[in-house]
Amino acid sequence: MIDALFRTLPKHGFHTLRFDFRGAGASFGEHDHGDAERLDIAAGIDFLAQMDDRGVWVCGYSFGSVVGLNVVEPRVNGWIAVAPPLAALPNPARVLASGDPRQKLLLIAEYDQFSTPSQIAQTTGEWINSHQETITGVDHFLLGRTQWVADHVAQWLKNAEQS
Repeated sequence: MIDALFRTLPKHGFHTLRFDFRGAGASFGEHDHGDAERLDIAAGIDFLAQMDDRGVWVCGYSFGSVVGLNVVEPRVNGWIAVAPPLAALPNPARVLASGDPRQKLLLIAEYDQFSTPSQIAQTTGEWINSHQETITGVDHFLLGRTQWVADHVAQWLKNAEQS
């Protein structure tokens, strides 16, 4: 999924940055269950903000989407969370972006094993400026629909920037 976003969004005029969180793959540091990983996203925002003065959209998949939703800083235009496992969190109501007025797009797999569309709807019902869409016919891993999701995110971002 991340690779499809990384390849697709630049074709639509968006700069992208793809990285491993601390302790993942060949990266340094230790996994911190999403807390210190927010610093990884903040460093990415610092990097991308130098390239474009339009602001930064934080877009992530699964664990990365939840970490991204917990990075609330002025240069962020909004968030796109693809298959966020919110129902698997110990306290999903404490997601920092939930009360933020900037736009949030949540793309949920119809048969997600970690957070169903109805669980996400219940969890995010009180969120400000949040829009949820269901990706039909797939589970959490989005097999066969990753390019559709990337194209959909690109179009959504273009529309969001025009409004």
